[in-house]
Amino acid sequence: MHTGDMLARKASPIAAVCCVLLWAAYCWAHRSPFAASWDEVDFVLALDRFDLLAMQPHFPGYPYFVMGAMAMRRFVGDPVRAYESLNIVLGAAAAFPIWRLSRRRLSPLWSLVVVLLVLTSPYLWLQSVRPMSEAAGIAVLWWYLWTWQRAMERRSWERMALALFLFGLLMGVRLSFAPFGLGLLWLFGLGAADWRLARKRVWPRLALFVVLAGAFQLLWLGALVLSEGNVRGFLKLAAAFTEGHFSQWGGGVASAADDMPFAERALRFAGDNVLWTGMFARSTALFAAAAGLLFAAVLSAGAALRSPRGSASAGSRPAARAAAWLRRPGLPVALAALAGAYGAWALLAQNIDKPRHITPLIGVMWLLLALLCAAAPPARPAAPLRRRARRRRCCAAAPVRAGRPRRRREPARRAHPPRAADRMRDDRRRRDRAASRAGQRARRAAGRRAAGGLPARGRAGRTGGGPPEQPFRRLHL
Repeated sequence: MHTGDMLARKASPIAAVCCVLLWAAYCWAHRSPFAASWDEVDFVLALDRFDLLAMQPHFPGYPYFVMGAMAMRRFVGDPVRAYESLNIVLGAAAAFPIWRLSRRRLSPLWSLVVVLLVLTSPYLWLQSVRPMSEAAGIAVLWWYLWTWQRAMERRSWERMALALFLFGLLMGVRLSFAPFGLGLLWLFGLGAADWRLARKRVWPRLALFVVLAGAFQLLWLGALVLSEGNVRGFLKLAAAFTEGHFSQWGGGVASAADDMPFAERALRFAGDNVLWTGMFARSTALFAAAAGLLFAAVLSAGAALRSPRGSASAGSRPAARAAAWLRRPGLPVALAALAGAYGAWALLAQNIDKPRHITPLIGVMWLLLALLCAAAPPARPAAPLRRRARRRRCCAAAPVRAGRPRRRREPARRAHPPRAADRMRDDRRRRDRAASRAGQRARRAAGRRAAGGLPARGRAGRTGGGPPEQPFRRLHL
């Protein structure tokens, strides 16, 4: 490793910590003491009296978010700034899972860039200094995505339980982020396939998985039921709010179908809410810079990821490639799949007039953009290096001179993890060698026993087994 790479590897985490602390200090100094919307007023009133029936706050109540603001109010005092302080603390803590996710594919410098892009994205930054639950939910979402990716890579009970717990925490902070729970169904199916392949009892383990997931959700649902008095009252309130949200005033595709065609809704969602407002904060300069970077990243990534002709991956079956990817998905496509599920949910079921519903997509899109940029092929070497490489190829292609032949260096082979077929073949060869050695030892032992049981030549006369031998005498005639 070069000295510059070592310095970047050591300095990037320190720089990331310093930048996060500066970001948190700046946000802390610019907290607003005012509630700017009725939803913010409902959250502020909930710190004095938590009542879902009085819309303090509205259903589903966001109990973990309100509970965290209650704890923060003991140190801050002002209810509005208590929510904002909680958002800042959780946002700064979310830099760790963002860094860990980025480091799975990116260099330390690129990971630092991703952390700064996510934290300083203008629309996400705005949500951090508002008494709303989006910023806190996004912070918990990053922790959930990191633990989910770790559980997908190695499906142990500790990692799966941690992912289930963080999803329960996410639902208690922001219930509208529920589509990201499709990753748990993915993990559920892969766990069942692994247990069946290992010839373990599948149904008890599946039942334990479901019980753990339900228990972590009941922690906050049970608290809401107790706040309403009984289960019947809670279900009645939940049904009334859900019906109104999805059919009358929620701004979803069902309630706004008469006012806006679906094509216009999709164009507004993707163009205005996600890109123009969410990622670029209605800034022409930021939009032009990001568009150029995205265009260059797509071109470079396409050149880098193009598979050569005749390769194994190009000739393999699509079904086999899809099955292998589902069992061990790559980070970019896995994040894109979960983000696509939430994007469909936000398009169809959320209020199109409130762009804050697309905030979970902004950070994921910045991370995917950085992954595309990092996938660019390396730059061409300098002119002297190219001439030296061309000379080396010409010498290799020249005819062999008389005398010592020129040896061509074999290309270094890539180290790849052993597959199941390779492991089975190696085990079979080891068993055959062990059986061959055991057979050789048995044959040698049988030969030694046979040689020890026969009388040696010339021993019978000396041991008394027969008459003594007469000495040979020369006869003189």
